[in-house]
Amino acid sequence: MTRNGVVIFPNTSALPESVELTAAGGAQRSALIQQDGDYVFEFANGVKKEFKGVKIQNPQPLDGTWRLAFPKDSGAPANLNLDSLQSWGVLADENIRHFSGTADYQKKFSLSEIKSRVLLDLGRVEVMARVRVNGQDCGILWKPPYSVDITDAVKAGDNTLEISVVNLWVNRLISDDALPEDSERDKKGRLTSWPQWVLDGKASPTGRRSFVSCSLWKKDESLKESGLLGPVRLRFPRAVKLESEASASKSASQSNAVPARNSVGIAEVKQAD
Repeated sequence: MTRNGVVIFPNTSALPESVELTAAGGAQRSALIQQDGDYVFEFANGVKKEFKGVKIQNPQPLDGTWRLAFPKDSGAPANLNLDSLQSWGVLADENIRHFSGTADYQKKFSLSEIKSRVLLDLGRVEVMARVRVNGQDCGILWKPPYSVDITDAVKAGDNTLEISVVNLWVNRLISDDALPEDSERDKKGRLTSWPQWVLDGKASPTGRRSFVSCSLWKKDESLKESGLLGPVRLRFPRAVKLESEASASKSASQSNAVPARNSVGIAEVKQAD
């Protein structure tokens, strides 16, 4: 694949930003175009398909206030409003800064009409997220790009977005290291014997919320970024078919296999200024 004569796939990660290639039903190949421009798709047999002057609707940012809720008995507040998305580690509440686990974001948004597919782009997430739109589970995102197709869940008018984000255990371990020791350990922090409170299934007598056999994170270490960092926005790509259902069926039957994802490439992309 080249863009303006320069190879961009598979040599770089630029592909997801402009177009996503898919194989519907395991056979019919199509594409979601996410940027303005002239597109030429070329199959392995040399056949080309062109789309000239593609125009994409501008993304809709989901800015403003977000509601954030933490689990009961976590020590963090049950609910709070965020004027903007930021890491838990920089918030004022100490229990939020040192929280490790799953917290829930919620936001309302509106769509005047739906004329294309709708992708939810979460921007940065530390570390994983589950997305629900209007109560419908849209899946789990665990690596970049943190983007998911929510077309089947959204509707024209008001919508409710819920994002459950889980972070790493590190921040809790750093916090607990500042509390008095609750176990017998050697000089390297390794457990020498099981404490009775663990054997009895009770809480730590010193207030720690974690228990490890070897302490690797210390109280003076920097907290890891956590939570939904964004920017969050809705994208509206144009879906195009690269082949008819009949040709897709023929191609699949001839090869007796699902068409390879790289059996179609973009020969040239001329993006609008």
